[in-house]
Amino acid sequence: KAGWDGDCGTWRAFYGRKNEDSELHHTLNGTGAFFMEQWLPNEGVTLRRNVAYWRGPGRMKQVVFKTVPELATRLLMLQAGDADVVDVPGPNVDQVRPLVDQGLVREVKADSARSMSFVSFNQKVAAENNPYIGSGKLDGEGIPPDFFADIDVRKGFGYAFDWDSLIQEAMNGDAIRAKGPIPSNALGFDPAWPGFDHDPAKAEEHFKKALDGRLWESGFKLFMGGDPSQPNAELQLIQKSLAAINPRFKVELHPVLGAQAWDDRIADRIPLTLDGWTEDFHDADDWAQPLLGTGGFFASVLDFPPALQQQLDDLILQGRRELDPDRRAAVYSRIGLLNHEQALILPGTEPRPRTFERSWLQGIVRNPARWDIDFHAMYKA
Repeated sequence: KAGWDGDCGTWRAFYGRKNEDSELHHTLNGTGAFFMEQWLPNEGVTLRRNVAYWRGPGRMKQVVFKTVPELATRLLMLQAGDADVVDVPGPNVDQVRPLVDQGLVREVKADSARSMSFVSFNQKVAAENNPYIGSGKLDGEGIPPDFFADIDVRKGFGYAFDWDSLIQEAMNGDAIRAKGPIPSNALGFDPAWPGFDHDPAKAEEHFKKALDGRLWESGFKLFMGGDPSQPNAELQLIQKSLAAINPRFKVELHPVLGAQAWDDRIADRIPLTLDGWTEDFHDADDWAQPLLGTGGFFASVLDFPPALQQQLDDLILQGRRELDPDRRAAVYSRIGLLNHEQALILPGTEPRPRTFERSWLQGIVRNPARWDIDFHAMYKA
């Protein structure tokens, strides 16, 4: 059996392996209306119609995904009809508008999304051989390992960031502000949650109280991992926001490529991360547990205080077991309020992506709990 031999005594040997070490990574597999016919790494994927699909065969014989890094080439393919749907970054949407005006292309903007960005604070990182904390001291050249254990540090960061400017300038307005640990289109989201609006005066107030009043004068320097060859608007937002409040507050890029970022995360080295989550299933539990619950993908390396973690776990379990929708929503509302009061996960943005597709595509089913397309009923008119 590819990936695991089925023996319950050996599963640990197959868990958490790197992609390149997994047999499944190199094996064509798939279910549903289409099967994977061909995969060429860094080039594309071809799917073929599954004639035995339980809903009946799809109307298209084949679906082809191609990797085309150059936007100009993608747009020429769209115009010529060599591509039916292309990815267009937010700042470049005006380049597609002539095709929309001609009626060749249809523009669709999502009114909900399955993902959300946020900032994660690790309250106690591993200090040994940690390049993300500089000197490891509060001396202007680093941060102590428990830097984010101070709630005034976390709240200072919370009020410092101008997310609205990021949405308009870097995301072309194709996002909304997130407000809590659960996105706005899921049961459990509470519009009454208080948020961390951009407020430099409040940020300064908390920073001046942080670490027994020493932080404001000493300043700090922390490092965030990233690929130096890729533009990072979020990193620039953090740098500019903090420097505008106090020029002694510095965030610098620590060059990280490939699997190193994952290794650093597992080793509990990273103090602050620009994170994002795409839900596995459309339910509040798939947000509360990964972000805030014991063993959650994110919470497992954020080192919340034990008593607070137990409080969160109790609420998450209560929400998972509750069957009444109103009572269940009330539980998740309490989780979101506790997250804000303790400034655990700092909500960022909920994307509202645009799709540009040829107007001849018909039969498209758009599921608000997904952002991809159900190809089963789709065809070209």
